[in-house]
Amino acid sequence: MTPRVLVASFGLVVLAAAAQAGNISITTRQNGYLDGTNLVVNVTIGNSGDEAAQAVTPLVRFGDKEARGKRVESLAPKQTIQDTITLAVGELSSGTWPYLVAVDYTDTNQYPFQAVQGGRIAIGNPAPAKISIAARSACSSSGRRASSPRPRTPPSR
Repeated sequence: MTPRVLVASFGLVVLAAAAQAGNISITTRQNGYLDGTNLVVNVTIGNSGDEAAQAVTPLVRFGDKEARGKRVESLAPKQTIQDTITLAVGELSSGTWPYLVAVDYTDTNQYPFQAVQGGRIAIGNPAPAKISIAARSACSSSGRRASSPRPRTPPSR
């Protein structure tokens, strides 16, 4: 019996395709004002990326209160939407009151993201922020005026 040699050849074809990863870049512009005991915030949301944002939902937070705006299923690239969100905040005293505007959204793989921007409303004529600056004395711990260090001169040779 003669040994036979079996030669097998396999062909492997690999097709390469360029992977594309888009980006979503959410921009927000907001303008808030007080209408009686309600905080009203006009929000403009834009997508300056090259991939559509999904499930886009604006929200406003004031203290421990929160109100959500209208959900938009898809925000295409270079598209903007507008919404007005009203939140009952009660009677506010004079001062500057901060609030937060956030936009919840997902990418096409349903990974969640949030864009956040702060805002504030001024009620009445609020006083400027109190800032204090501590003065430092030029005295040493013994109470004597500290002297300036003398410049060092190189030793003579």
